[in-house]
Amino acid sequence: MTQPMENKKLFEDLKFVGLSEYESKVYLALVISGPITGNEIHRASGVPHGKTYSALEKLQVKGFINIISEKPKVFKPVDPDIVVKDLLEKKLEKTQDLFKNFPGLLQSMVRTRPTGDQISEKIQFVSEESHAMFNKLYRTSKKLLRRMYTCEDRHYDRAIIIDKLLKQKVKVKFIITKITERGKIWIKEDLKKGVEIRYYPVENLRMSVKDELEVIVTILNPKNPKDRIYLYAESEGMAKAMGFYFDYIWQKAKPIEQFIK
Repeated sequence: MTQPMENKKLFEDLKFVGLSEYESKVYLALVISGPITGNEIHRASGVPHGKTYSALEKLQVKGFINIISEKPKVFKPVDPDIVVKDLLEKKLEKTQDLFKNFPGLLQSMVRTRPTGDQISEKIQFVSEESHAMFNKLYRTSKKLLRRMYTCEDRHYDRAIIIDKLLKQKVKVKFIITKITERGKIWIKEDLKKGVEIRYYPVENLRMSVKDELEVIVTILNPKNPKDRIYLYAESEGMAKAMGFYFDYIWQKAKPIEQFIK
């Protein structure tokens, strides 16, 4: 029986999904052996050491992996049932749309003047977590970043961004909706840095609100927490609405210090 790392058809299929040769080898090594460190991935995948970390960065941007600890960095693959199936569904939808509409579109295409109309509200649904989307929202905060989440995972790239925001005098407020022993460690670290944190249980909803301009809302399937959808809005109205909801919960929440002694 052909071993996974020697299966040419498998790598061809991963290339079709959108991964390069090195990205495919790194992701497959993580699926087989993860969570593991970069050095372990290098040995398991056969990808050159320097190329391994480049591939990991690209996989993270594409939503195929998460970083679950920083020193040393430990990488975890996103469930293939989530990320690969979603990408294939998108490709299928795109192919069907092209087959139906694109030839006729080219046939009937005419030059038209731009109208000058500007899109003022950008709202979209995303079926997989995009690190780039979250990191951009956090990184571009100027005055206030509000976040409601369970604190069960630690995205260290986002933690680094938040550290920089605090140094730039950006106010950062967290509502923790679930308390775990592992989460208490991160909460204490954030409190020391200057993050304002309160606790209030809210089921199946997470959000990040940047100033009053941009918001990401995560809605979880209560029967399967891995099944979730992300609403991204570059909309002052939506950001204000979700910011108002955050502030409403903030007033009902209690100081986190009462729960982490």
